[in-house]
Amino acid sequence: MPTTGTHDATHDADGGAQGGAHGHQAVAAGGARRPPAPPATAPAATPYGRPAGRAAEAGRQRALRDVAVAARALATVAGGGLAPARALTLVASRTANPRLAAALRDVQAEVALGARLSEALGRHPALFGPLHVAVIRAGEFAGTGRRALADAAELLERQVARRDRARAAVTQPLTAFALVAGVVAVAAVPLAGAFGHAYNTLDTLPPPTRALLAAVGWLGRFGLPLTAGSLPAALLLRRWLRTPAGRRRADTLRLRVPVLGPLERAAALAHGARAAAALLRANMPHDQALALAAEGTGNAGVAAALRAAAAAAAAGGSAAVTLHARGLLAPEPARLLTAGERSGGLDGAYAALADHLDAAVEAATDGLAQRLGPSLVGTIIALVAAVLITLYLPVAALLPWP
Repeated sequence: MPTTGTHDATHDADGGAQGGAHGHQAVAAGGARRPPAPPATAPAATPYGRPAGRAAEAGRQRALRDVAVAARALATVAGGGLAPARALTLVASRTANPRLAAALRDVQAEVALGARLSEALGRHPALFGPLHVAVIRAGEFAGTGRRALADAAELLERQVARRDRARAAVTQPLTAFALVAGVVAVAAVPLAGAFGHAYNTLDTLPPPTRALLAAVGWLGRFGLPLTAGSLPAALLLRRWLRTPAGRRRADTLRLRVPVLGPLERAAALAHGARAAAALLRANMPHDQALALAAEGTGNAGVAAALRAAAAAAAAGGSAAVTLHARGLLAPEPARLLTAGERSGGLDGAYAALADHLDAAVEAATDGLAQRLGPSLVGTIIALVAAVLITLYLPVAALLPWP
């Protein structure tokens, strides 16, 4: 029978992401399950699939770690049998992020009045993304609320781990390289200027020295205006990258970068495959699960490929063949997914694919971090040595060589 009013543990035998005064069938105290409601056909047609906008996306990225911690806490507490409204109250009281705590209190108030958890979460798109809400909503309709909460928490935790790995492997070494290179450049300008004054009495200079002194002189004259002029250009570029066209272009270019492009492709596909597995476990049709999973990949190119695979699945074709044809799947993972399509074990196939890709990305990222640090140190040493040798070439030319 339809649920109304505040949830209790007896109203949801599966753990509490379900309920609401909206006429959908819940798991009654006697254990009878409701039939799954027909899922939405496209993200834009559902409250959990609508694009939330650039501001909401930026807000989610800033609070991603706090949301992941809260999602895991909610899954753990609800999995222990606590009613949803009480679980939300407990998690909100333990959340250090004041903005997230306020949102959780709002969600708790709505759930206590009979709203579905997914519906209440969907009213805070700046914190809870469409994919997170979609997984919970699918679990509500399938009667697997506890599992859906755990799946949503796992997706967020893996997204945080993926972001942290990428930053640790690339951002930190590149930042250190930029700082050291900046220090070298700042020190080279006065040093080269001093050598330039000393070399004014010389009739001829070696070509490398003349080129270095000319570059340093040009940098001293135009470096500050160029830096000031680059700031507005950087702001305009950042604004353009936040537009749909700019994001698509940037995502496409990132996938083409040697070494880093394949890593991003595999990581985005792993996240999409894990989301598809969670949605399929909640009895969502294959094509709709892929269409919703595409929204959480974080890369427009990978998302477009998943939407194409969803269209192929809707037409009775093979999603694995489509992903392989678009270059997202190697032959071995494509065969794994094809076997899942033929056997009906799609959720397990997508989960296995996600595990395979995550393991490959983790191993490649660790290897990249181990190689990148020494490479950058060697580059800096070579740069400093080249500058010093170039500056001392005229001195070497004046020495009485035998």
